[in-house]
Amino acid sequence: PDFLAEYNSGRRLHELESALSSVDSRIAGNYRTQESIKQELTDIGIKMIATETTAEQRLTMVTRSADLGRRYGELTSEIQVLERDRARAERELLDYRATIAASF
Repeated sequence: PDFLAEYNSGRRLHELESALSSVDSRIAGNYRTQESIKQELTDIGIKMIATETTAEQRLTMVTRSADLGRRYGELTSEIQVLERDRARAERELLDYRATIAASF
């Protein structure tokens, strides 16, 4: 019985740590994607003002910029949700660790 209780406790601790790590990874991935979007928008801006850029190319760039802007906004919203998820996951982990510590 003690072994099973300890095993389950360790398993629960691992699940909580993994949940926090997963949220952290998703947040970091979203920030990386946003940085990539910012770089692409900068590149588009430079190409837009180039004299050799055609009107058709500019139209394509405007469309692409709008798509990138929407995606950036989506990522910002996702990050806000993930930050709340992270706070909850961290709180659960800290509470569980405190419960384990109190049992020793």
